[in-house]
Formats: sequence, C-alpha cells, structure tokens
Amino acid sequence: MGNYYLGVISAEYFWVRDNIQYLTGYKGTQTVQETLNLRMGKCDEMSTLLVSMLRSVGLDARIIILPEDNHALVGVTFNEANKINGQHLKQGNKEYLLLDPTCKYCNIGEVPNWNFNNAQILEVYEP
Repeated sequence: MGNYYLGVISAEYFWVRDNIQYLTGYKGTQTVQETLNLRMGKCDEMSTLLVSMLRSVGLDARIIILPEDNHALVGVTFNEANKINGQHLKQGNKEYLLLDPTCKYCNIGEVPNWNFNNAQILEVYEP
C-alpha cells in the first residue's frame, strides 16, 4: 500500500510544484479553485491546494504553519510514511512526511532550511 500512496503523493506534489507559480509579497486571499484556475498562489494557497488534492484520494494531509518564517507547507501521513526518506514532523503518534510545493528544486521530503521550532499542524484549514 505504501508504494501506491507514494505514487499518488509524487504525482500530486510534483504537479502543484511544477504548475502553480509561487507568489511572494501578494496580500490577497484566494480559494483553492482560484489557485487552480490562475495557476498561481502564495505558500498557504499552494499548500491548501495540495492538501485538498491529497485528501481527495483519502490521505491524511495537513497544513503546517511555520510562524517564525511566515511560511506554510504540507505534511502527509499514512501507514508507511515513516519509511520514506526525507524530513518528517512528529505530532503525538503521527509522523508527517513534509512537502513544500513552493520549492521548485525539492523532492518529496526535502524542504529548505525552515525553522520548525514552533511549527503548528492544522487540523482544518479553510482560507
């Protein structure tokens, strides 16, 4: 089952990473549908789109907020997530594989040198 999920995660992560332009300095807010239609968005909008895509196939995906860096990215967990090489964030008994769709050179589980000291894993995120 892990290979199936990894394939789905890969396809959806790389699609968002490679097809949605990362906007910085933009102050507005847009919906998942607007991000998809416009093919651009801020880190939280790109992350919300990816979370929506991952959840649509039954994966437990969450927005992770990094307040000290003013950045949002994605954590996804499934039975064998902890066996995937890459950076993880643990909360309770769950271990989230990290995905940063704004990082154009990052693979699954690779994220830039963000500060995770006060990371917040959101249960529900509605922009």
